[in-house]
Amino acid sequence: MMIKFLKAMGFLVIAVVSAGVAFFIWQSFHAPTFIKPISLEDATASEKKRDPGTYLIYQMGRVKDYGSQEWANDDVNETTLYAWKIGESEPHVISTILSESTRGGVFASIFGEDLLVHRYSKNGAAIVSLDGVVQEIPEIWGSMRSKNGRFELAYASVYDGEASQKSGTIVLWDREQDTQQTFRVDDKKLALDAGELQPTAITNDGSVIYLTAVFSGEGSIAPRLWKLFTQNGDVVEVVSLHALEADTKTPHAYFTTLDPDRALLYVSQMALVDDPTNEMGGMSPGAPTTLYKIDLAHDSATRVFQDDSFALEPIAISPDGETFAYGIEGSAVWIMPKGHEQRANADMVSQGALLDWFESGMVIRRQDDVIYLDSGTRRVQPLGRSIGYYRDPDYQTFEYIGSITINPL
Repeated sequence: MMIKFLKAMGFLVIAVVSAGVAFFIWQSFHAPTFIKPISLEDATASEKKRDPGTYLIYQMGRVKDYGSQEWANDDVNETTLYAWKIGESEPHVISTILSESTRGGVFASIFGEDLLVHRYSKNGAAIVSLDGVVQEIPEIWGSMRSKNGRFELAYASVYDGEASQKSGTIVLWDREQDTQQTFRVDDKKLALDAGELQPTAITNDGSVIYLTAVFSGEGSIAPRLWKLFTQNGDVVEVVSLHALEADTKTPHAYFTTLDPDRALLYVSQMALVDDPTNEMGGMSPGAPTTLYKIDLAHDSATRVFQDDSFALEPIAISPDGETFAYGIEGSAVWIMPKGHEQRANADMVSQGALLDWFESGMVIRRQDDVIYLDSGTRRVQPLGRSIGYYRDPDYQTFEYIGSITINPL
């Protein structure tokens, strides 16, 4: 697994809870830009028709036509995007996309209250609304939106002659006011000695852009996070996070979960241990695991608890921000009661791995199946599953993308 390898390298992985799933930026484009709709009124017209509620977004894929060649060169794939509103009986189809296998796989991510669909067509990507309105755009990789969709961010990195002199330009677009701000971030001035500084989240009010160091070569990156204040352009490091590594004598693996709008950061600090089963060789995260909670508004870290037996997997913050859930080897989901942070006190709620968490329930992966577990009734709603191998007649893929919440007007 790539995540396992990156953690073994000491890489800081940021999971943004507003996106529902872990979000990674691997590339950046040549110049920050926005593809604006022809009319902002037209773009928001369909949004006003959306029913309030939480929608679970996923995609399913199959081979539409295997073609005539032995290899997959002329195969045609079909990808269907779905939205299931929690509480309704059936999902609805957002869009169905046909693509040649040589174009690469179609995949989508949450983009505010819309979807950003990569490789939508031969011409590039597309922004797709919940009700299937499609706006085709050139392919973009360095862009994100706030959870409520109001703010859109574009990023581009610039190398000023030497690899050690990296900087980045961030353009922030207020889609409601149709105004833009531009910020320049200099990696060297921020004493970043490895990786590349890139945005990872933005708050719903557009006041803070969170930046993290992204792995871009061999070596390891100690956990670091910065806050860019959009009111004045100041960039301030979260010192309490960086201090966690400085306080240890040996390198560790880290998994962090960020809630930008609550200014909360949970940090799972795991020891690196020899692992003969690691397909990449070397070391993997292991026990002991220490969990920290960081108040980003005051830059203060609190040690929540330590477990000497297991490497606790990705931490999920509860919908109210008061507690958290975790997994062990992807086998079960545990919720820690507030004020009683000991593993013996944790409640196991389900087998599988936690993908998303709401007040009403959880999205959980159980091997090839993904289900929704209702918190109140404990009823299980199957969402979909991956089946078979590429040449099998019943072959299909299933990917959970994330969730979109539409608030009442």
